[in-house]
Amino acid sequence: MGVKIGLPLAALLAVSFAIPTRVGIPSPENQSVSIIGGDPAPEGSAPYMAAVVIGAQLDSFWCGGSIISRRTILSTAHCLRDQMGVIVGTNHWASGGTKYSVTKSIRHPGYNHTMRIHDLGLIITALEIKFTEVISPVALGGDFVGGGVLARATGWGLTKFPPILTGSDVLMELNITSIEGEECKKIFKPHNVTVYPDVELCLLNSTGHGMCFGDSGSPAVRVDKKEQIGIVSWGTPCAKGYPDVFTRISVHKKWITENTVGALD
Repeated sequence: MGVKIGLPLAALLAVSFAIPTRVGIPSPENQSVSIIGGDPAPEGSAPYMAAVVIGAQLDSFWCGGSIISRRTILSTAHCLRDQMGVIVGTNHWASGGTKYSVTKSIRHPGYNHTMRIHDLGLIITALEIKFTEVISPVALGGDFVGGGVLARATGWGLTKFPPILTGSDVLMELNITSIEGEECKKIFKPHNVTVYPDVELCLLNSTGHGMCFGDSGSPAVRVDKKEQIGIVSWGTPCAKGYPDVFTRISVHKKWITENTVGALD
């Protein structure tokens, strides 16, 4: 797991939210919440969600993603692996839905693993994804988002951290609000953690509510326009009252669309 540059671990952990969870191993509470402090997402309410799975049998959950065309899933660069699959069309990644194999992945050329900037990548499926009432692409936002914008995050991340790493296959949702870039920089500055507002977007709910491991790659969708404005990249594990940091969609939209494979409809 990548550590944000300049980080004193004793003061603040800022790491990428990616961690494998093995299929068939129940959580200690057997089904709890994910996205800490979130609520179960209504069935079919996020038809663009994709679960990125890894392992020899492609049966281990790794990250989230969003459908942006019939063959392209948008996620983070740090989520990409040599062997991946994606599951779409279900709120329960470990059951139901449709699994697609992956033919290739594309990292943004500006991605910096240490600085965790330009943290986005595309996952290209081998076959076209069949769109249905519960499987459809999300629109990408082109407007630069400032503060005070309400968004909805969805994901399958850990439910508790620490001390027990508790997960669930149930898709969870959380409303979060964007924070002005300069304000976000000030929040992290005392901990020697740098935020880059031109390419990163900070969003926050409140202490006890936020992203956690496994939420990497998952989308934040603007509530009023139903457009994706961010991708979960890194944060302070977990839900400690600090903003979660997302890769901005608007400044990367041109690269995304130029490298997208497959029709939108």
